[in-house]
Amino acid sequence: MGENRHKLKAAILKDKRSIILGDIPDPGTPASDEVRVKILSVGICGSDVHYYTDGRIGSFIVDAPLILGHEACGIVEQIGENVTKVSVGDFVALEPGIPCKKCKECFTGNYNLCKKIKFWATPPINGALTEYVLHPEIFTFKLPSNINHSIGPLIEPLSVAVHAITKTGIQPGDIVFINGSGTVGCLTSVVAKTLGGSYVISSDNNELRLNLARKMGVDKTINILSDSIINKVNQITKSLGVNLIYECSGYSKSLNDLIPISSPGGKITLIGMGNQKYDFDAVDAMSKELQIYTIFRYANSYFKAIEIAKNTNFNLQELITDRFSIDNVSDAFEYASNPEPRTCKILIDFTS
Repeated sequence: MGENRHKLKAAILKDKRSIILGDIPDPGTPASDEVRVKILSVGICGSDVHYYTDGRIGSFIVDAPLILGHEACGIVEQIGENVTKVSVGDFVALEPGIPCKKCKECFTGNYNLCKKIKFWATPPINGALTEYVLHPEIFTFKLPSNINHSIGPLIEPLSVAVHAITKTGIQPGDIVFINGSGTVGCLTSVVAKTLGGSYVISSDNNELRLNLARKMGVDKTINILSDSIINKVNQITKSLGVNLIYECSGYSKSLNDLIPISSPGGKITLIGMGNQKYDFDAVDAMSKELQIYTIFRYANSYFKAIEIAKNTNFNLQELITDRFSIDNVSDAFEYASNPEPRTCKILIDFTS
C-alpha cells in the first residue's frame, strides 16, 4: 500500500532561522500496534522557537536537518491489526514521546525520564510538522466530540501543567502563584482551579497576556513592569505568602524573586525551560524549608488533560491567537520568534 504513496510535505529546519517546506517519504502502512494519522494542526512551542533561533536548548543541539513540532492532533486514517482503542475517523491527540518500555524509569511510571525516549522535534528525532505520521496506539488518544478541533494541539502543553500540579499536589485552601502567563502559564491556572486551588495569582510583563490569564481563571494579576511582585503578593496574602509557585517563564533569574513570596514550607516548581543557568539563593530557601521541584515534560498525564479540556468552564480556544497554513511555515516561525504582544499560542494548519 505504501509503495504507491507520494512524497509528503514537511517543515524542515535546515539551519538557524532557515526552515523550508520540503518533501519526505510517506511513512507507509502502520505496524500491528500503530495508527496512521493525518495531521490537522500543530502548535508552535517555545522549544521549537529556541531550535529555530538558537539551534539548541541546553544540551539538545540541532546538528542535522530536523522536522519541528510536537503539539499535534489529527484524524486516524488507518489502524494496525492489533489496534482496539481508536478507530478510523477518530479525532486524536498524539503524545509525542515514545519511551523504550524496558528501563527502570519506564517500569516505575517515569517514562518521561527514559534515556532512550524518542520525543518528537528533539534532536535527532523528527517531529510532527508533516502531513502524516505513524504512531503507537498507546500514545494516541481519542478526543471527545465536544472538544473543538482547535483544542487538539493544546492537550500537549495542558499535560505539562497537569504533570506539574500532580507532582506538587493541590487542595482547597492553597494559594497559587504562576510566574509567566503564556500558554503553559495560563493552562497551569486552568488546572490549578479545576483541581481545587482556592486563589490563583499570575504575573507577566504583558498586559494582554494577563488579560488572557484572567479569562483562564486567575483571580489576581500582577504586571511586573508597574508593580513589585513581593509587595503585591504581601498585600494580597496579608504577608502570609503563597504555598504553591509555578515558574512558567523560563527566565533563569526569576527563581530568587520567587523565594521571598513563598510561605514557609512552600513548593516552587520550575516548568519553563530556557537556555540560561539558574541563580539560586539556597540559604533563603533553606531557611523557609522550601521544596523545589523540577519537571521534564510529563508522564501519564494525557487522560487527565483531556478530561480537564472536556469539562473546563474556561474557553481554551481564546489562547489560540494566530494561525498559519503549512505553506507559510517559514513566516510562522519568523513571526513566532518576534511575536506581537497579543500573541499566545500559534497553530500551523494542514487544512484550509
